Amino acid sequence: MQSENLVLVMGVTGAGKSYFINKLKPNSVEEGHGLMSQTKSCKLVQVQLGAYTVAAVDTPGFDDDEDSDAVVLAKISRFLIAQHLLGIKLKGIIFLHSINTVRFTGSHKRYLDTFSRLCGEEAFKNVALVTTMWERERHDTKYQRDAALQSGPWANLIAKGANVFQYDGTSDMAQTIVRLLMIKKDAVLQIQKELTEDHGELERTAAGANLAFELDKKLEVCQKEILALNKQKETAEQFHDDAALRKLEAQLEIKRQKQIKQLKSRDALRPKLVEETDRSIKEADNAKRTKGERWRNRLQIFVAVLSPMIGIAAHFLLPLAGA
Repeated sequence: MQSENLVLVMGVTGAGKSYFINKLKPNSVEEGHGLMSQTKSCKLVQVQLGAYTVAAVDTPGFDDDEDSDAVVLAKISRFLIAQHLLGIKLKGIIFLHSINTVRFTGSHKRYLDTFSRLCGEEAFKNVALVTTMWERERHDTKYQRDAALQSGPWANLIAKGANVFQYDGTSDMAQTIVRLLMIKKDAVLQIQKELTEDHGELERTAAGANLAFELDKKLEVCQKEILALNKQKETAEQFHDDAALRKLEAQLEIKRQKQIKQLKSRDALRPKLVEETDRSIKEADNAKRTKGERWRNRLQIFVAVLSPMIGIAAHFLLPLAGA
């Protein structure tokens, strides 16, 4: 099988991940033009950059309105486990941040912390910290924001080897950033080591445990709020206060839906990802052999395994074998 090189493109929703991928290969992924993420699953785009065949991955954004950070982390972790088990080279992670972001908020800090825990300090040298949308920002304050990022939130990553880029929005610079990652040694991320060595659950990893702790606190608060509303409802029933009952029922429904979403997020951190992914790889390989067919490369196995698990989509240079 031919050699494959993988590069992940990560960032919060709206940082310009899909735009960056499309500068590597035009019209390969759908771009969003607002605060809603267009990338709900990992999207793999294969490009040829000189001597390098590269699979660039457009990942779901954290801080999304629909999927919680825990659900997004679970999707990306499944992706990383499949890549690791199949022996596909991970050359680097491109972390995008819009220079238009006026303040580095609490959600930005949480995501950067999750990202750092996912990578681990040994892999920081494979990280490209990229500020985007410079061409859209006309004020000189963008240089102050860039300096503040490098001396503040990004300082530890830079000190441990991460490279910094001011992305000008062109295809040439997007390709340059990826080419620079190609000369790096292969990366093995902390979350991959934690999951494969311990065969554990995502909630026991450094990145997952942090999110699990936050979710447990939110679930506890939500449960207390539901209990309090139920007590108020009992009082309203005793006094036959129909107006208050209707209002309380509406409030309870909102809280229950919130609780369901939080429970779904918490459950996303529990599956044993390595066992599930390894089983899926073997099943896909056996099915292919039964048909008397062969894989063209490991990326095909990769997509075949992950499509039913996280809905991965692929845009290849060449047609799939047997297609």
